[in-house]
Amino acid sequence: MSGSEEASQHLQELSQQLQQLDQVETEIQTQLQAAQDRKEEMQDAMEALEGLETDRVVQMPVGGETYVRARIDDIDEVIVSLGADFAAEQTRDEALDLLDERLGHVDDGIEELEETLSDIQADIQEVEGRAQQLRQQMVQQQQAQQAGGGLGLGGNQD
Repeated sequence: MSGSEEASQHLQELSQQLQQLDQVETEIQTQLQAAQDRKEEMQDAMEALEGLETDRVVQMPVGGETYVRARIDDIDEVIVSLGADFAAEQTRDEALDLLDERLGHVDDGIEELEETLSDIQADIQEVEGRAQQLRQQMVQQQQAQQAGGGLGLGGNQD
């Protein structure tokens, strides 16, 4: 295999590596967006719980983007999802503490995803740099071959 064929094959491998890294980057960005959405949802829930008062009328979602007006009878009884289709009744303060704890876990996950994304983006830049260098070397080799081949073609014209 000639040097230019090896370089071409190496360039193709780098291109495939870039495609894989781009896919991973997209997946991590999707996960990061979902985690940020979850964080915002939790913050909204905490704000709502902190602002609710007994005998207050609120808009309560019933599904399908449909709401009904409901009166809060007792704000100290909050139903909190425990996961796996289980829920438990807690006081408002307990519910806020649980949401705050969950928010901390989401923040940790966001931080990890951001670090991973940063690492992937650095890998992408590094591979793109290697590919660019290889392309430049290939162009220089082609120019050198053309220049070298052009010198001996004219023959002796005396």
